[in-house]
Amino acid sequence: MELLLTLFPPLVIIVLVFSTKRVLLSLSGGILAALLVLAQGNLLAMPSLLIEYAMGILTDIDTMLLFAFIIILAGSISIAHANGGTKALAQWMFTKVRTPKQAKLFGLFAGIFIFLDDTFSTQIVGPVTRELADENKISRAELAYIIDTTSASVSSAMPISSWTGLLIGSLATTALFTNASQAYFSLLMINFYSITAIVVCFLSIWFNIQIGSMKKVEMASLAGKDPSKWHTDDAHVDHGRSNIWNILLPLFLTTIATVGMFAYTGYVGAADSGITTITFIDIISNMNSSLSLFVGSLVTFITVTIQAIFVRLSWRDYYKAMAVESMGAFGTVMILVLAFIASDMIKALGLGEQLGMIIQNLQVPFVVLPLIFLGIAGFFSFVAGTSWGTISLFVPIVALIVNTIAPEMVLVSLAAVVSGAVFGDHASPLNGNTILSAAGAQCQPEMHFETQMPYALVGLVITAFAFIVLTLTSSALLAWLAVGIGAIIFVLVAKYIAKRTTVMEHS
Repeated sequence: MELLLTLFPPLVIIVLVFSTKRVLLSLSGGILAALLVLAQGNLLAMPSLLIEYAMGILTDIDTMLLFAFIIILAGSISIAHANGGTKALAQWMFTKVRTPKQAKLFGLFAGIFIFLDDTFSTQIVGPVTRELADENKISRAELAYIIDTTSASVSSAMPISSWTGLLIGSLATTALFTNASQAYFSLLMINFYSITAIVVCFLSIWFNIQIGSMKKVEMASLAGKDPSKWHTDDAHVDHGRSNIWNILLPLFLTTIATVGMFAYTGYVGAADSGITTITFIDIISNMNSSLSLFVGSLVTFITVTIQAIFVRLSWRDYYKAMAVESMGAFGTVMILVLAFIASDMIKALGLGEQLGMIIQNLQVPFVVLPLIFLGIAGFFSFVAGTSWGTISLFVPIVALIVNTIAPEMVLVSLAAVVSGAVFGDHASPLNGNTILSAAGAQCQPEMHFETQMPYALVGLVITAFAFIVLTLTSSALLAWLAVGIGAIIFVLVAKYIAKRTTVMEHS
């Protein structure tokens, strides 16, 4: 009964998302359900609980810096548009990118290139590629899927990113590895979901595969009626001039400032931790992503403001460009606030601990342990909307259990936890990257969640197949071969179903 009560709030959110297609309403319903459970049905205690959790979000410095980053960067990109930067970039891209496939691949590789931080990626790739997507009649839902896939999946697969500190730190807490950094690089070699998600996205682009509701959205977009579009760019100001440096220079300086702050905050954090000989890994492990992103957004704002003076953008147009997008970003921030509150409440209900107890009481053959951990971590990350929280919670628990019954399976099991956590990050309507990817593409959040889910599930199935092969053969090479086979089967099955559907429609 306790587990059912714990599952009640996330299930309310998921059911409402699918039935109402309204994210704010769904999150509000989930928060109300969580308050009922936390207050044990005491209606009078619910308002004070809500205030407590809301203040926990709104008084957290890192969270507020993240919100400021989103608002400032949105306004800055809009000013760059008014300065003629995005128009010039779009005109240049139109000469290089001539087909929808090329436009999608541009978005995919742009996201892969910006691998240092998943949040940064979602907010940069979208504004840069939206006009290109519209020109090629690519739906905002598919653009959001590409942006989302190249955020956490890419960052978690790279040796150096904002995920590095989390993963090395989590491995270190197990006290099972003499060198946590070395164990981290070994884990990356079998982090199947991160790579598989990117492969599925690439194949979907290359072979023009749309599955589930994505196909209906794409067909409508080709007809000029994209139902996934959140709001148009009509409010943007454009004085008619165009200069590609009015967008490239802000992006370049923003990247330099952000990376520089990553290094600075990482060094200071490592020094404050008492580390005397600071290594590169120490810097990565201690960097402050929220502060770095905030400083990067300020650099963007200052740069585009100076450029606005040089292009003689009127004060009225400057204010309009900044205000429209900044106010629009408040909608994204509101969704994030509710998502974070819901996530904190779900964690407070003890779902993670209860799943941990289920893991401890499992008596199953050790060969299926990675699959179980993949499923449990994926489920928790999905319903709680937190990949980092999932990794921090389950890595120590799983390491302790597996080290007792099958020590040789520890690293494989931990890789399964990470893969499951990244899947939840990719698929959950509560996750920040899901919300920010939709905002970056200016896609309706609920439609992004709905259209992306089938692709995430395909990646999860292929990942499960790879872990089965790895467990049975102890060969990472054969496991990656299984990923390749799974990807080929995905393409063949999807193309066959598409062909059958076309034949049935014309018969």
